[in-house]
Amino acid sequence: MDVRFGPRICAVLIVPLVLLSCDRGSTEQSSPVTLGVDIDVLLENTGADQAQRTLLADGSISRAELEQALSNVVTCVDDLGFDGSWEFVSESEFSFSTLNRTGTSGDSAVAHDGCSAKYSDIVEMVWSTQHARTPTEEAEFNKRIVKCLNERGIKVNSLEAAFESGEVDAVVSCKAVADGAP
Repeated sequence: MDVRFGPRICAVLIVPLVLLSCDRGSTEQSSPVTLGVDIDVLLENTGADQAQRTLLADGSISRAELEQALSNVVTCVDDLGFDGSWEFVSESEFSFSTLNRTGTSGDSAVAHDGCSAKYSDIVEMVWSTQHARTPTEEAEFNKRIVKCLNERGIKVNSLEAAFESGEVDAVVSCKAVADGAP
């Protein structure tokens, strides 16, 4: 996950994550496991709200369920005096931003982190795992992003260099292009 923090903005771009399952060393009936993610173990170790737990009950996350979790985060950060929003940048990835409102002196990144821990972090992990590319697909995808950035005049030779360039908007745009978005 790429997170850009500034004094007035916190933008989060969710990228597929690879998560490993947790082995409890037991022969008891196991909890729902989605692509190697033991959801119950994740939930045991977090402050996830019941709303997030309900979305995860069947062991997978639909797009509508992800949208609900993200909307819950928006409501949470809005209630704390910030302006939260999110949008899909491709079929499987989205960006999230939390902005300070005029007169709000708090830290938007802290507000976002607290709200997402409560309402969406595990949902996002499961969603990302469900939509993870193979290593070969990921390498080709990253090459398409770098090519797009170079065509736009941002000369980088890797995705890591692209993120380090500070050109977050261009990276987001090129990720959408690389993913086949119109």
